[in-house]
Amino acid sequence: MSETTVFTLRASAREGGRKHFAEDIAQVEEITFANTTFSVLDIGDTSATLQAEAASEIEFDEDFVQALEDALVSGHGIYLDLEAALEE
Repeated sequence: MSETTVFTLRASAREGGRKHFAEDIAQVEEITFANTTFSVLDIGDTSATLQAEAASEIEFDEDFVQALEDALVSGHGIYLDLEAALEE
């Protein structure tokens, strides 16, 4: 059984994406990115807290977060600003 790592992401609506923020966040729970799954822990009008669970070999850094933002835009039309913090 492989070990997993849990990350916290803070997501906020980009300018122009506030109207569809709730729908966009709901879609994120259906997306798997780099063998990482997401759950919405808390949601407001234009921001949310997400939990990401991934295999421990995933390097969760600024490059990962940027790649995730890019994949959400190109693959799903979801425009979010993401900020990450590693849970210990």
